[in-house]
Amino acid sequence: MGKGIHISYQPGHGKHTLYEKGLTLVHPFYGEAKRFETLYNNHWMQYRSEIKDKLKIVIADDCGTPAIHILMSPSKLKRLDINLSIYRILKDLKYNTPGALNLGIMVADTEHVLIMDSDCTFSDEEMHKIMSFKPERNWVYKFRRNRITNDSKWKMNTRYLPCTMLFHKDMFLHINGFDEDFTGEYSGGYAFFDNHFDFKILKYNYHIGVIHDITATEYMDDLVGNRVFRTLGHENINRQLRYDKQENRKPESTHMLRFSWERTFCNRRSNVTPV
Repeated sequence: MGKGIHISYQPGHGKHTLYEKGLTLVHPFYGEAKRFETLYNNHWMQYRSEIKDKLKIVIADDCGTPAIHILMSPSKLKRLDINLSIYRILKDLKYNTPGALNLGIMVADTEHVLIMDSDCTFSDEEMHKIMSFKPERNWVYKFRRNRITNDSKWKMNTRYLPCTMLFHKDMFLHINGFDEDFTGEYSGGYAFFDNHFDFKILKYNYHIGVIHDITATEYMDDLVGNRVFRTLGHENINRQLRYDKQENRKPESTHMLRFSWERTFCNRRSNVTPV
């Protein structure tokens, strides 16, 4: 196959399903308490038991306010029956989504990892399809979206979500993860770290495909609040950084996790252990 993202169904020809192998779902958060409550109550806690048994959820808290672990109230702990870990970055680095994703993926202890923004999720039925899937080690899989919005124009956009991906952790390590030079603290800009990640995937001879029959849910409007503010100028800075790296005018970063972090909460099903 040639280079590029293949907008066609990519069948899984791996040897094992994710029900057999297990899966880690990584979400970066920056405050965004309403988003956390929406995903926690309406999605994660509603998954069927067979999903909960094999799915591990990792929250990479990017030093936002409130800290995500404080949202684990006593009422939540009484009924908590999911594998949930929360890791918090200890310095508020501007626009550090690439670093937060790197953290969540690095602490994952399953071979395959699924990453999503904090306003995205999968329903029980769609997650069941993912867990039944047999991914290949050299493929990165993306998913089309169903947007929850009152805006008809936004609703029509079902194009795949750029930063919702399923992949093998060995691939992530081989290409040195998300390039943290795109973190606003260092670049002065925002965005395009995921575009550069796609570029590296293809550069290192992996493949990207879109699975058409598995659909992600993306919450829009102000339904879950706390959208990150950025300007066109911020985007232009990181767009130029992307071009400079892809044209070898600037080197790729090989330095991940440029910050201190700690685990602030951990639960395994039927065994609550806040830390």
